[in-house]
Amino acid sequence: MGKYEDAKLRTFVTAARLGNFTQAARSLGITQPAVSQQIGDLERTYGADLFVRGRGEVALTEAGEHFLVYAERILDAYGEADALFGTLNASGRSAGRVTAAVTGFCEAHVLPRLIADIVAVSGLDVIKNTYPESDFLSVMPPTGADFHLFTATREEVLDGGLEKYAQAAMTLPSGDRIYICLRPTPGFSGTALCRILVERLLKL
Repeated sequence: MGKYEDAKLRTFVTAARLGNFTQAARSLGITQPAVSQQIGDLERTYGADLFVRGRGEVALTEAGEHFLVYAERILDAYGEADALFGTLNASGRSAGRVTAAVTGFCEAHVLPRLIADIVAVSGLDVIKNTYPESDFLSVMPPTGADFHLFTATREEVLDGGLEKYAQAAMTLPSGDRIYICLRPTPGFSGTALCRILVERLLKL
């Protein structure tokens, strides 16, 4: 995870939420000196005081408020990775490997934005099978893929019944408007990953 170790971030976030190092230690099942040491390590690494210490109580500094936002994002990403791997392991699949069937446009412009930080945090191995835009719908569903990410026009969305897939509209530099569609393969048990991808697709 780099210089901000997972345990220290959890300690920092817990102390920030409780406003008390002793209560944070009790919540985490560690000693109060251990909490102080981990917070001190973060402050030395970050180069700024994260807390204002008082008699028993602590409060975040301005730097601590900013750092809390990033710490929570990192821990959330870890939580997503844990949920993903738990789902894959429970299904009996090889954990950490997912196969995607994508069109060329989605491979270049959409898929990296959906999975970049998931891959960075979890080490997820995404195997991509790329299909031409014109051929994708005719071979749906491509065999051997856990999920499909492809483009469609509005007419195809309506005529092909694709409205049941997760979609995000995108306007190209040419001014043309297309739809990005994501469809998990029926029976794929990586529900946590699909939920994450759908949420991110809808925010593009």
